[in-house]
Amino acid sequence: MEVPVVVLDTHGKPVVGLKRDDFELLQDRDKQNLAVFEEIRTTKERVQYRPGAPGVYDNQVIGSAAGKRLTIIVLDTLNTAFPDQAYARSELIKYLSREVIQDEPVALLTISSGGTRVLHDFTEDPKVLIAVLKRFDGKLPMSEVVGASLYQSLYQNLEFQHQVATLPTRIDATLQALQHISQAFAAIPGRKSLIWISGGIPFQTEEPVGLNRFGGRNWEPTTTRDFRLLYSQTFQALNQANVAVYPVDPRGVTGTHNIAYSNPRAGMQVLADMTGGRFFSENNDLSGLFQKAADDCADYYMLAYYLPADLKPGWHELKVKVTGSGRAARARNGFFTVAPPKGEKEVAERRRLEIDMALVSPLNYTSLPIAVRWLGAPSGSGASKTARFQISVAPSGIFADESQNNAMNLEFVAVVRDGRGKDVDHFGQHIEGNLKPAILTRLRQEGLNYNNAVVVTPGDYQVRFVVRDNLTGRTGSVLAPLKVQ
Repeated sequence: MEVPVVVLDTHGKPVVGLKRDDFELLQDRDKQNLAVFEEIRTTKERVQYRPGAPGVYDNQVIGSAAGKRLTIIVLDTLNTAFPDQAYARSELIKYLSREVIQDEPVALLTISSGGTRVLHDFTEDPKVLIAVLKRFDGKLPMSEVVGASLYQSLYQNLEFQHQVATLPTRIDATLQALQHISQAFAAIPGRKSLIWISGGIPFQTEEPVGLNRFGGRNWEPTTTRDFRLLYSQTFQALNQANVAVYPVDPRGVTGTHNIAYSNPRAGMQVLADMTGGRFFSENNDLSGLFQKAADDCADYYMLAYYLPADLKPGWHELKVKVTGSGRAARARNGFFTVAPPKGEKEVAERRRLEIDMALVSPLNYTSLPIAVRWLGAPSGSGASKTARFQISVAPSGIFADESQNNAMNLEFVAVVRDGRGKDVDHFGQHIEGNLKPAILTRLRQEGLNYNNAVVVTPGDYQVRFVVRDNLTGRTGSVLAPLKVQ
């Protein structure tokens, strides 16, 4: 279990030069033996993706393995009132105009009812991001799309009913978006600060409750769906990708109040606590909050220990202590574990869910490095044409369990979608077996190539390819355009 730790002094500056003995890590109040201790000094090195040859579609990150100082800014229009979106954008432009962020890689994304979208990949030029923000007009959140009348107190009950209907969709879409973002940046080394500008979502890990629960408190629409597994998967994805979430509530102290938000700050606080970030609210100086969040990804320490073999499913508390006065350690405060799947059917179902997540993501998953190329022009004598392709898994993506006689277990999946987003063809193949030592050596040197084909009628398509290593859980994906004449 890896636990990134930020240590700050009384002035909020990173404390460097600490040693292993300066730290104490506790899980469920029991002291753990540190198997790994490393001080990470980050760089402002540019994030680079391997340039593919013509007709080759690649997800591989290149460059040094040094930890990078990276900030990911996410505008959440799905859960944020429209007036608050405008204020957040103006404050974000103010933050990006500061000289202090020059030469620091920043990426800009958005979450909306249409999914996750990259407005601009990592760039060291804030002027480019400012230009993008000025063109971005925002979206009405799902809780407001039924009309402006929801802002009027006369229609509060209507708004509550609408929020009840959209709440499960918003929670599901938001958590999936955070997983997609985690997977997209998983291959980039270093601790990433994700500034999540959002009105937030409720947080539930208890048994699902009824839709009409008021409890004598403020409006609290809830859902009968149990999101515990999805929350657990989201926290796991964020932590494995070394992403710390910094939720920023754009409503500030005097921002708009909309009953469509059901205790959202609790959910924002949980996301921060579970990833080692900080939750910022009740402050109208959003640009200053953005700066504080970005500063946190400068330098940090990586602690790691082995989980107990008898670890039970559920919540497990983490606490990191650091010696010396005037020092404060911040790390995630715990983690969820879920019961392992029971039987092959449940194992297959969880794999399918993870692959489905990769298939619907608009972002490339990067933890497993792959490349795709089309093998010649689509051909065939009838109305349908056969388009042949090759998926290449890079040598660094090859894994075999040597304790299980060099076992390998891979899933290859693809979906072909037309211009309207409709699935028109798909394929999937499971490859499992034990490799001879000579073959494993060659694969680790040259990588693995997998050939197959899809069959479609003439037209323009987008094909999402996904490869999952079922032994490690690492997943890679790319999107390849296909034109059939």
